[in-house]
Amino acid sequence: MASLKAALSIICLSLLALQTVCSHPLSYDDQAPSSAEEVPCASIDTYTESWFSAHTLPAFRSPLHTTALFYTRNMSVAALKYAAAQSPPLTTIWNVWPCGLYDHRPTPSNPLRCIHADAALRQRFYEAMSRAFALKARAAAAVMHAPADYDDPPLDGIWARVELPALKDATDVGLVAKLDSLAERWGVAWRREGVAAMGRVWKGRVEAGASWIADGVGGWLGWNDELKRKRGVARGESCMPLSEYKWFDNINW
Repeated sequence: MASLKAALSIICLSLLALQTVCSHPLSYDDQAPSSAEEVPCASIDTYTESWFSAHTLPAFRSPLHTTALFYTRNMSVAALKYAAAQSPPLTTIWNVWPCGLYDHRPTPSNPLRCIHADAALRQRFYEAMSRAFALKARAAAAVMHAPADYDDPPLDGIWARVELPALKDATDVGLVAKLDSLAERWGVAWRREGVAAMGRVWKGRVEAGASWIADGVGGWLGWNDELKRKRGVARGESCMPLSEYKWFDNINW
């Protein structure tokens, strides 16, 4: 009888410990690989543009009016830092979806581990996410390049092959500004035919982190107090330490 009571006590304590872990999930850094938690790898076929469009965080269900910031190779950390420093903040691809979708760790409990571990699957995953992100942009947007790429941006990555074509063909974006990662150079990356030339575009240190000032273009963009208020949309929490986003530079942006 004594041994039975001892066994029951151990079982009860184990269940209590399990309940505590489930009620208080571990942080990004604290989650360690565990064979007991292994789950099947997710299928890349699930993650289409339409799937991503339907699974944004609630704060990003609405379009991104002049707040979308894109970038090209090796700019993951720089773009995040620049976007967060603006007031109101700009929005990058890393703000729009639940943190689990960005989890690249090879832990058995991570269903996206196989996608992130395979270069081709990883590229396909983020191309679909990137097109969904681009389709949310409205009126105007910007793209950040490394200083060395500012005058001659790469043409083989996600920006040139996926995001810019989506902005041109499937949104009302009329102008895309460009800046270097030091926010020292700025200009026009692309302008829709019929949109007047900008007098001043996307200068990071001016009012509200971006200035869309032009002869006749301000009205076309609908730049008014109501739109300014809309730009202050709530943002998601950072999913991981800023330095961790450097890992994503292995994607051909």
